[in-house]
Amino acid sequence: MELTPILVVGIVFSSVVTVIYLLIRKQERMAMMQYGVDLNKFYENQRNSISPIRYGILLIGLGLGFFFGNMLGDSTDYRGEAYLSMIFLFVGIALVISYIIEKKERKKRN
Repeated sequence: MELTPILVVGIVFSSVVTVIYLLIRKQERMAMMQYGVDLNKFYENQRNSISPIRYGILLIGLGLGFFFGNMLGDSTDYRGEAYLSMIFLFVGIALVISYIIEKKERKKRN
């Protein structure tokens, strides 16, 4: 089975949904501006968000898990178990590091 038609339909559908969402959001914000509603509440979450740090550290942990899982799998007969254990270990470590960094950032802001 060829995946090209499925991918094309998926891309077209997601593009249409995204454009409709952006148009509706723009109309909504224009109406709120017309009635004098403060729009700063839409941008507060974006400024205070540190999720890119979390995702970056998570992806680094995932990459390290794959790397060390491959090394451990090559040196032992437990290839599948080595991959899973190293991925879970390094993703867990990455989430703990992310939590510590976020906690320090919250203390700095307050």
